[in-house]
Amino acid sequence: MIAPAYLKEGDTIALIAASRFIEQSMLERAIAFFKQFNFQVVCGPNILNQNHQFAGTDKERAEDFNWALQNEEIKAIIFFRGGYGAARIIDLVNWQLLLQQPKWLVGYSDVTAIHQHVNKQGIQTMHATMPIHLTETDEESILSFHAMIEALKGEPIEYYLESDMDEHPSIKGEIIGGNLSVLYSLMGSNSEMNWDDKILFLEDLDEYLYHIDRMLNAFSRAGKLDNLKAILVGSFKDMHDNTVPFGSDAEGIMQYYAEKHNIPIFYGMPCGHDKLNIPIKCGAKVIIDNNAMQYL
Repeated sequence: MIAPAYLKEGDTIALIAASRFIEQSMLERAIAFFKQFNFQVVCGPNILNQNHQFAGTDKERAEDFNWALQNEEIKAIIFFRGGYGAARIIDLVNWQLLLQQPKWLVGYSDVTAIHQHVNKQGIQTMHATMPIHLTETDEESILSFHAMIEALKGEPIEYYLESDMDEHPSIKGEIIGGNLSVLYSLMGSNSEMNWDDKILFLEDLDEYLYHIDRMLNAFSRAGKLDNLKAILVGSFKDMHDNTVPFGSDAEGIMQYYAEKHNIPIFYGMPCGHDKLNIPIKCGAKVIIDNNAMQYL
């Protein structure tokens, strides 16, 4: 896949809101944060709009995205927060603008819909923390933001994983994925990506355990898991169970489907809805060797 150019000091980044609405104080904090790294910061004209839960209407949110894509000075587009709404604007975006001038698209959670759509077109994106979390003051949240800045500048990243396997050969492939629920929602759409020979990472938040099983079962029956190189398990936070327990936690459910399809599975991927959310370059080629993963 095509990797957008990495950023250098003085480059311009754009902040836009493709999903849930934001507030003025949040925006001011984000602008100040990115400026301290000597980036120029511009904001979508509609970024402070609100339409019920959304940051403006679908049309307004798509207009901001197109505005950022067509501006040649903008080198990266950072989505302000998740929630819900990104998939609603995909068909209103002029993707030809991105193909003409690839730039880093940064975010996670609901932004998974955009990651998959763009990766399908052969362009890498960046799954990483978002400005909504700049209110957090713990060490891991701060580390996640600094890791995002380093990744945007092209600094190397290495990940250390966990596995129940005694031995396994080196695994190479393109890493894709993101939020399990969002990936499930893309099935059958023009944003659905071919997962063959890919390394899939998954994370989710606030789901019932039987929902996790239902989504993975759907992927299994649809053949999405047949030719995966590996599954990487990120954060599955705040999972719920019924009065009669499902009988397995989220990691156990994923292990069941990994074993069913004979897929190597790794745990401890530091990404998702948790304090530590290290960037992942979606669509980039990686190698996993001795439970360590790095980019090729």
